[in-house]
Amino acid sequence: MRNAPLPPRSRVSVPDGSEAELQFHGAQFVLLTSGTDVEVRDFQEGKSVFRLRAGEIRFDLPPEDFAPVTVRLPGSSRANFPEPGRYWLTVTDVDETRLVVRRGT
Repeated sequence: MRNAPLPPRSRVSVPDGSEAELQFHGAQFVLLTSGTDVEVRDFQEGKSVFRLRAGEIRFDLPPEDFAPVTVRLPGSSRANFPEPGRYWLTVTDVDETRLVVRRGT
């Protein structure tokens, strides 16, 4: 799919050797890397919610037109991004979660 709207409750699985990028809430972006399985749970004016089942997502959340992001993870955990920044979130094959903060807190 290229340059198409993605409604809430959509599930995106990125095949091996591919990448996908979603733009949401104005200037916010998330890169979905090869092998990622993510569900877009909700897009609202004041927040966005994703569910990362497997793989890696890389958020670019600039200060202009910022809205908080929540990511639900395996095992009922969550990662909250209440401030602008660049964040990489990975769920491994054994359901371990890694967070890399490239910019932000």
